Amino acid sequence: ISAAYEQIETGPGFERDALQECMKKLPDKSRALLTYRYEHGLKLLEIAEAVRSTLGAVHKSLSRIRAGLQDCIERRLASERRA
Repeated sequence: ISAAYEQIETGPGFERDALQECMKKLPDKSRALLTYRYEHGLKLLEIAEAVRSTLGAVHKSLSRIRAGLQDCIERRLASERRA
């Protein structure tokens, strides 16, 4: 996500806006996991310890969150292109 965000940072504003809007829709727990991973740079095991979960659960959660964000962004960009 951080690499994608860096690309969006230099790209058109509507892509960055789409990411920001999709992030706002995430539950607090999902945003917290992304913050641990991408803002604080924690490894999955460190995140699992911080949230008192298993490594597998954190991995699966982050994978689902990333997939959901990608889908949300693509939908928003597609609707923007149609407008």
